[in-house]
Amino acid sequence: LQDITAGQDAVDASAQRIKEAREKFLESGAEKNIMLRQKIEAGSASQNESKYPVEAMVDGDSTTRYAGDDRQNTLTVTVELDGTYRIDTLYVQEFLEKNDGYKTRGDETTIEALCGGEWVTLVDKKALKSEPDQDGQSQGTNIFELKEPANADALRYQFKNTDASKRITLYELQASGERIPSVAGVEEPAGITVKEGTAFSELTLPEEVTATLDDGTSRQLPAEWSEEGYDKDTPGEYTLTGTLALGDDILNPQGMTASLTVTVVSSVWERLDAAISSAQSKDPEDYTEESWSAVQEALDAALKVKDAADVDDQAAEEAADALEQAIEGLVRDVDRTRLESSISGLEKRTVIKELEDLVSQAEKLDPSLYTEDSWERVQTALDAARAVLADPDAAQADCDNAQEALEEAMDALEYLPGGAEMRVIPGTAAAVRRRTAAGSRARSRPGIPYMRHGSWHCWELRLQLLYWHGKKETGNREKLIHEGKVI
Repeated sequence: LQDITAGQDAVDASAQRIKEAREKFLESGAEKNIMLRQKIEAGSASQNESKYPVEAMVDGDSTTRYAGDDRQNTLTVTVELDGTYRIDTLYVQEFLEKNDGYKTRGDETTIEALCGGEWVTLVDKKALKSEPDQDGQSQGTNIFELKEPANADALRYQFKNTDASKRITLYELQASGERIPSVAGVEEPAGITVKEGTAFSELTLPEEVTATLDDGTSRQLPAEWSEEGYDKDTPGEYTLTGTLALGDDILNPQGMTASLTVTVVSSVWERLDAAISSAQSKDPEDYTEESWSAVQEALDAALKVKDAADVDDQAAEEAADALEQAIEGLVRDVDRTRLESSISGLEKRTVIKELEDLVSQAEKLDPSLYTEDSWERVQTALDAARAVLADPDAAQADCDNAQEALEEAMDALEYLPGGAEMRVIPGTAAAVRRRTAAGSRARSRPGIPYMRHGSWHCWELRLQLLYWHGKKETGNREKLIHEGKVI
């Protein structure tokens, strides 16, 4: 952008490098800032709470900052996360003052993670860099890639400045990683009824139970059942406790366990009564029609045996067996329509958002800068894209095709001919402007420079002025060159 003599090849090569860097950035998973708008506290009051608030460090905006007290050369910042996260990379974006030679004020920086009630050091007394991200800017981004990912419920930053006359000022504290779900509840399996004298090893216990996680999902987890409290020789109800077996991707901070009711009956008739009571206590609406039909059929048969005039122990045992097996085979009827609809809507919205952004880019282009044929192709593709956005029933393929057609038309735009200088300046600047706007969605990683709206607007006005001078038949060559140097 600063090289007025740069040719189209140089501009295209620069745009390609930006594209490749963005793709690598997205693949790394660092685009998601897990510290965004989390609860934050600073050990030093802000110099000006309205202008430099503490929350500026986690607002995701690299143009806002927090400034500590002038009289302190140390600063402790604590960020409380809304769950447990596995963190792989930490970012600290510091304010570096040009008049101070861009010298860091974080000579000793320590970062700790709180997990399981203990603080673990992730970064130990490292000096932040004394170098801005770009010449003339005040943002200096430090990236700490951890050798091993660390679990954290909170993060604590300790900054020490050896120069007590300079306060510590920060733009952004960011981190990348993934949230680790925790067990929020455990569904109790259907109870079982056994005859008196049944040993614990003979019980048919479920190998897995359904656990509800705090992210709204559920997971089948292995359970190891304890024999404690079970008495095979005494009829009654016993509650067994199962310990959940967890992998590295699930936490159980509350130590939740599974439970199962085992009923020991003294005779076949008590066992039959227990099975009948169990079936009658259940709601048919909770289960699939097919599985409940089997229970209803077995229940009707069991009630018929129980109410029979003649006592038949063999029939009672067979009826109890059939009813217990039917109960064990019950399948819950879960309506997944809402969840499936939410997932489908989210995926479609992501595609629509990308097309909306591209349409917005095209609408900002100036048709007077391009040849009639090349602009007509853009206009046709733009109208088609607008029609897709206005269609509530548009499929993902429609969005993809509209986006591809509009991108191809914009890339094929041809500028109108001009003077010798104009063949380089407008084409180069417009191409950079278009490619920069197309990649604006990637600007979330700390350290990527942002241009203030005022300065960008000034640059575009100068560009239009230069183009106007170039088109005038009586254009002043010296004025043209002067405007080019200003840009």
